[in-house]
Amino acid sequence: MRRLPPGFRFKHFYPEEEEIFAKWLETADWGLRIDTDVHLETPRSLEVLRRHPDWPPSARRIYMARIDAVIEKTDAIWLIEVKKKATASAMGRLIYYAELYRDQFKPTKRIKLGIVCSEIPEEVREICERYGITV
Repeated sequence: MRRLPPGFRFKHFYPEEEEIFAKWLETADWGLRIDTDVHLETPRSLEVLRRHPDWPPSARRIYMARIDAVIEKTDAIWLIEVKKKATASAMGRLIYYAELYRDQFKPTKRIKLGIVCSEIPEEVREICERYGITV
């Protein structure tokens, strides 16, 4: 079991999301690599870049999509959304992120989707199962 270094912080997580994710990481197989706060270009961020090429990347980030965590394993790349409560919105974001990730990173491994949460309504669980999203 690997632990996070003392004082480690996730950049944009709310405190309760950070706690949920840290607990999950203590029991999960991290695989080969884990990155948090992974930014993806969106049509809007590309438009901003076209209109304002002199803006620094940090100014464009507010228009970019952001995956909570990307975990590379030997057989797949996992895109992870972390929420206190799993929602339809989290499912939709993951599907959107998967398309952006495929277009921008061109992974050779299959992409899998997951929600790390402490609560999940039954109807959300059922839909996640139907669409292959692990909760």
